[in-house]
Amino acid sequence: MKEEIVVPQDVTFELNGNFVKVVGKEGTVEKEFKSKVINIKKEGNKIILETQNNRRKVLAVLNTVKSIINNMISGVNKKYKYILRGVYSHFPMTLSVKGKTFVINNYLGEKSPRVVKIPDDVEVTVKGKEVFVVSVDKEKAGIIAGLIENSAKVQKKDRRIFQDGVYIIAKGVQDE
Repeated sequence: MKEEIVVPQDVTFELNGNFVKVVGKEGTVEKEFKSKVINIKKEGNKIILETQNNRRKVLAVLNTVKSIINNMISGVNKKYKYILRGVYSHFPMTLSVKGKTFVINNYLGEKSPRVVKIPDDVEVTVKGKEVFVVSVDKEKAGIIAGLIENSAKVQKKDRRIFQDGVYIIAKGVQDE
């Protein structure tokens, strides 16, 4: 089985074994694919993904690698953006970014703040009750948005009554 991905003109693609590096106008994304059944080759402005095996699980891995590379290419052209909203009805919580950490204060009246560390290539900004997570790497942006959402999860209380938290409300490619 053979799949092709056409690389746009404004994107440079480097391949070293199974280590892939994509550079575009917004930034750089690097990823190492550990699959031994998928061969990645570069021919001109095309990326060729090959496998000798046509089994269902191998084809699933092939399509996963293809979609990850497509996401890398679209991420270096336009950044990925997650929008989260802080919701509270009982205790007014405050959301803030201090250095490379995201902080939730007074969540359900707790004295200790809830903290999420932010990697270098992910931008997190807070405007009022909304939190914006932006990155060229879709995987990292999604992980940080999920960590922020999970850090303010209601536990040991009735979630129908205590709906306080920070929730993902939108995600996708950022429009300028």
